Amino acid sequence: PLSIHSFQQSRNERLSNKMRKSEITTRMKKVFLKASALGAQAACTDEEIGELEKLISEATKAVDKAIGKGVLHKNTGARRKARMSKYKQDLRREKGLLTA
Repeated sequence: PLSIHSFQQSRNERLSNKMRKSEITTRMKKVFLKASALGAQAACTDEEIGELEKLISEATKAVDKAIGKGVLHKNTGARRKARMSKYKQDLRREKGLLTA
């Protein structure tokens, strides 16, 4: 039988996981909004790309923490990080800032 303690514990864990996932979603949304705003501009500087990279690194850190805590599967985390870096690469390619 489920005790009150285990019910409270599972509720707290569920809320904690939900909070972590919500943070990831919010940070990814900020990355995508910034990337689309830069994409809409006629030209963008390396400094603006740097701001985007900062947002990406914050989101990546949140994703990595969630993977470490077992909130996200590692493949899901990898897919989300890849999606963000693809946005950045596509933006750089589009603006002619890709140095390869």
